[in-house]
Amino acid sequence: SLQAEILNIRLKKLKKVILKRNKNIKIYKRLISSNNVKIIEPRKNYTDAQVMFITLSSERNELQNFLAKKNIQSLIYYKTPLHLHKATKFLGYKKGDFPKAEKIASSVISFPHHQYLKKKEIEYVANKINDFYKNK
Repeated sequence: SLQAEILNIRLKKLKKVILKRNKNIKIYKRLISSNNVKIIEPRKNYTDAQVMFITLSSERNELQNFLAKKNIQSLIYYKTPLHLHKATKFLGYKKGDFPKAEKIASSVISFPHHQYLKKKEIEYVANKINDFYKNK
């Protein structure tokens, strides 16, 4: 019953959390000037809870290392395409069978976007992303 009560409190705040995350992503869209970062647009008539802020970025690993040196956490979700997971090995697919999925998996990276970020912090992250690609 304690967990249910906590969930009730959190559910009351959910709409506000989603709005804040969406607002933060809009700030990133406005500030990231590099064409090397593609922010995926949500589908029309679809509300995204923005649990993960997944982008497609060229030189993803180098970007992630650069950001880490600036104390900026980034995450890589879906690093391995489904057809290359151990669980799907029995299907017989190998590297190269789905080149688009492999290309996307090699470029996905998520930037901080949670509801507690301040605009100044998002500006800092976006500026560092832009700096990384300017110096290439």
